Amino acid sequence: MCARCRRTTWDRATAIAHFISAGAKAYLRDLPDAELHWLDAGHFAVEERPVEIAQHITRFMERLPR
Repeated sequence: MCARCRRTTWDRATAIAHFISAGAKAYLRDLPDAELHWLDAGHFAVEERPVEIAQHITRFMERLPR
């Protein structure tokens, strides 16, 4: 993966239960080219929002250098 390509997905329930939103936003300070996607989902976001997450991943992968 290229050094400038970064991506993270953070669900609100995890952010509330384990981290504050500032913790998620800290990724953006450390990795300014990163993307942060807030999902309306619980701790098992991949099971609750599989299509939405797959769309984020697909769009990210399409932008990677080939």
